[in-house]
Amino acid sequence: MVLEELDTEKTKRKVNRLLGKYHSIRRLAGQPIDQKITATYSFEPKSSGRKTDKMADDVAVKIEAEAQFEAIKHAINCLDGYSRRRLYLKYFSNEICYDYMIYRAENISEASYYRELGKAQLEFAEAYNNGELLVFREIRQNDYKDL
Repeated sequence: MVLEELDTEKTKRKVNRLLGKYHSIRRLAGQPIDQKITATYSFEPKSSGRKTDKMADDVAVKIEAEAQFEAIKHAINCLDGYSRRRLYLKYFSNEICYDYMIYRAENISEASYYRELGKAQLEFAEAYNNGELLVFREIRQNDYKDL
């Protein structure tokens, strides 16, 4: 019998790769830099009154970026406020924030910060496009007699 087990490290790496490109995705999607974030770190829908010249845009890239941007917004809004805050400070802030700056400002230990960030990354992976970022590894029942 073969089961699947979540590979947390690979999943967190995929989340980090995607969210590390957030600002680039936002720009490609034509979203303003001043995207409204509510007090609970959720994205507020913003209407775009800007007209673009479709001939000048690379439509395929823009459509893909818009889809990714919307999927990121949806996934973030599915998380609890604490996880949203962790991810916002790490990936979405317009100011450069290094990890040590975040955990010092939040007055938590480095170990606690990375544990909480990892939890938030895994929750995001579950919420993003119905778990698209989740990475599983196969385990055999012989490997785990307890299963």
